[in-house]
Amino acid sequence: ITTYSQKVNMQRFCIGVLAGCILSLFLPMLSVFFIIIFLLALLALLWRRFFFLAGICAFLVCWSWQLQSYWQAHHSITIQPRAYYDVSITRIRDNGVGDLSLLVSLEHPELNGYNMNLRWKNAPAVYVGQRWRLALVIKPVRETANPGVRSAKLAALSQHIIADGYVAIEQPAVLLYAAEPMRQSIITRVEHWSRHSETRPILTALTVGERHFNEQVWQGILHSGLGHILTISGLHIGLVYGWAFWLSGRGLALLPIRRKTEWQLLLALLPAIGYAYLAGFAIPTLRAASALLVVIGAR
Repeated sequence: ITTYSQKVNMQRFCIGVLAGCILSLFLPMLSVFFIIIFLLALLALLWRRFFFLAGICAFLVCWSWQLQSYWQAHHSITIQPRAYYDVSITRIRDNGVGDLSLLVSLEHPELNGYNMNLRWKNAPAVYVGQRWRLALVIKPVRETANPGVRSAKLAALSQHIIADGYVAIEQPAVLLYAAEPMRQSIITRVEHWSRHSETRPILTALTVGERHFNEQVWQGILHSGLGHILTISGLHIGLVYGWAFWLSGRGLALLPIRRKTEWQLLLALLPAIGYAYLAGFAIPTLRAASALLVVIGAR
């Protein structure tokens, strides 16, 4: 009876979290004062065992805290529009003739966990995983008013991108860490194996999620409606987990061990997490991997 009651309470709390998620669509960004109020209400509701309302308050507290942290980081970086920053390169797009579009992770005590879009003209040879000290010119994320186009600010918020900018090429750039990570080594090998193929950019995108397309290929993909296929998503992670679950079950059936189902669930998780790492832990793969962890934990 106690276990059943705990399951019901957890279900009510999770439904409350989903209700808070829907409610947040109609609320403005709350001040710090409201965060404290919702936190106190969360503690009181948990003590009184009102788990549905506690779930709503729990989501609103986390949501408000994340928004406050994001805008505080945005303000702190745009207050100095020109400065040196230590960055780690997480994604590269070659626009041709030494012009690179980069997604970098900021390595600063107040900005850890946040990203920035950069343009680097006349750039040297750079790789994902390298750490640089760069002179940056910072600009706020630009919003477009075109109808039917996804909001640039909302997209930046979902990816923890707090600013756009470009590298001041008249200032020296300092390479801090140059070791090639394992993922970049795999990407380099895939590109080397497919170097003689005309479809090398598409093969690279399908296998490791790196889309180094020129303008002609981009236009062809957009007009053909195949852009979603070239993005490693949660469906790919689910397929990898399903095949790994089946194969590990066949292998464990030959071994004289107990709790084979639990081992099967855990062993199948390793290839799925590995494939998410190979895709650079993009947001869809992180979402799918998190869902797998929740399901396996529940099992």
